Amino acid sequence: MEKKIISHSNNYLYHEFLLSIFYTMLSIFVSLAVSIFWNITWYHYVLVFICSISCINLIREFFLNKTWYITVEKNKIICSYGTILKIEKVVLLSKVYSFEIKENFLSSKLDCYNIALKTLDSEFEIKGIAHGDLQAIVQHIENLS
Repeated sequence: MEKKIISHSNNYLYHEFLLSIFYTMLSIFVSLAVSIFWNITWYHYVLVFICSISCINLIREFFLNKTWYITVEKNKIICSYGTILKIEKVVLLSKVYSFEIKENFLSSKLDCYNIALKTLDSEFEIKGIAHGDLQAIVQHIENLS
């Protein structure tokens, strides 16, 4: 198999983005509502801290940890992460002893599936790939076995 570059399905990225914005807005709303009705000062600091953690999670998810490209080569899979801090994880297919396809009730609607590759060292999870790309990766792994 020659080198093939796979990117996320657009529905997956849109769904994850909306979910993170919803969680951030919910934490901001709760912190504002609680700070209006409670007069104890240290609760304000706790709520601002919780809101900050939620905002940091949004930034971390979409600028640092999001898998943007998966490159399938003959003997390895390369997962490229992040836009600011670029990280690449290389999974050697000779070390993969099993893989698991993970799907939920939204997988068929959003056309985004997850696959977990288990190696001797650790487990790698590739999230949000389309069904056709998932089948291509599975077929490639099975052909090497």
